[in-house]
Amino acid sequence: DLLRHEQVKIRHERFVHHNLPDGPITSGYDDLDYKDLMNKVDKVVGEMPPQMRAVFTLSRYEGLRYRQISVRLGISVKTVETQISRALARLRPILSYFLAVTMAFLFMLAWNFFGNL
Repeated sequence: DLLRHEQVKIRHERFVHHNLPDGPITSGYDDLDYKDLMNKVDKVVGEMPPQMRAVFTLSRYEGLRYRQISVRLGISVKTVETQISRALARLRPILSYFLAVTMAFLFMLAWNFFGNL
């Protein structure tokens, strides 16, 4: 499991480094630093208890269904659901802030677009 976790972590890091811009994306209204967000998410995921981290990684990074995760880890589907719920609760503060900033940017963009019609 540890080797598999390290492989998933490496694949995730490669994905982040290849698909995200090097610096902040400047909107003119706000800077959305996606790498900073991903670093914060990675930190929270890294601090999760081992079973929670494994369940979250298999679900969100490898795309497995809850039943597949339960079979692979030898736990019940209900345990998978509970672990995902708890993992998302840990991530919610970071994601909520990012969502708020994104929504503010989109609102300002729409305001400028429709205000100039």
